[in-house]
Amino acid sequence: MQVKARAPAVTHARRMIDPPAANRRATALAAAAATRLTAMVAITARIRALHPTRGRLRPRRRLARLTVMRLIWFALAATPLLIACADDDAIGSDEEARRAYLGLDGSVAKSLALGFAGFNAATSANIPPQMTAGDAAGALTITGQVDQGASANKGMRLRVGMVDYDDGPFPIDDAGTTISIQYDTDAETTTQPYLQLSLRNIPSGTFTGELTGTYHLTGAIEGDATLTLTMSGALMDDGSGGTLRVPGATTVTGTATSGDGVYQVTLTL
Repeated sequence: MQVKARAPAVTHARRMIDPPAANRRATALAAAAATRLTAMVAITARIRALHPTRGRLRPRRRLARLTVMRLIWFALAATPLLIACADDDAIGSDEEARRAYLGLDGSVAKSLALGFAGFNAATSANIPPQMTAGDAAGALTITGQVDQGASANKGMRLRVGMVDYDDGPFPIDDAGTTISIQYDTDAETTTQPYLQLSLRNIPSGTFTGELTGTYHLTGAIEGDATLTLTMSGALMDDGSGGTLRVPGATTVTGTATSGDGVYQVTLTL
């Protein structure tokens, strides 16, 4: 059984810029450049002190000395640029962690929707796999187990699988700049992201849960992103004996970590 899940309206700082992260990065690069400029001046002074010029240098000696000094200056001046490039390629800042998360933002609501669809469709402990497509490409699949029986309190223990999942280009600043990221998870279900939900007083009542695990990124950012999210919300009867979450009443908080960067997630679904 396939269920095409549509994510409800989301209130989120998706379109907000993160000026502090950008400013910290620019300040760090400026400080590095200033430090290296000071070092360049000191090295030049040291060379002159060790090799004072007496009279005019022969042309070849003067050329060799100028060549060595230019190489030293170039190496020191280029260091901040090399650091900046390396920082762009590795997921090593809070801003990059924010971008790594934004491409996953819509999948949180989809994962919940598929989980509840599997819960309502289950005739045994194992739910039938629930699948939906990314808005642009790829697939998201939810598998796992749910509690059975007459109790009004039940749990879901689900795994989130992705193959080339892509919700399309998303904005990363107020200027409208967009990037695209594709997401995969491990093929082995036991190491896929874990979605655990605890339902109370179903069909109407409340639920709490956690989504934890690692996603693999390609595209505008290469590497891994790890989500550690907690959630809570209200439940409602779906009208046919099942239960659903109440749209607009689910709060999600936690972190998205990528490299040495961390993004604080606050989401209402």
